Amino acid sequence: VRLHGAVFSLAAGTPCVCAAYDRKVSAFAAENGLVSFRTDEDGLAEKLAAAVLRAAAGERLPPPDPELLRLAREPVAEAERLFGCR
Repeated sequence: VRLHGAVFSLAAGTPCVCAAYDRKVSAFAAENGLVSFRTDEDGLAEKLAAAVLRAAAGERLPPPDPELLRLAREPVAEAERLFGCR
């Protein structure tokens, strides 16, 4: 996944593999214990298979930092306010 997918995956506690197309993605993955790969790296199929097996086995990630969750939810709350979803 790319950066925003990784944020949502972490918030849901679901393992993922981050596509480290930029340093911010590899840094985010490293800080939060997620698997990442460079887009030009060998072994992508193995990393993806391992992540799928971990998710299928019911592995959950540790709870994310509460501040990260708060920051991730702010745009959703603003969109709901703007579009009258709540």
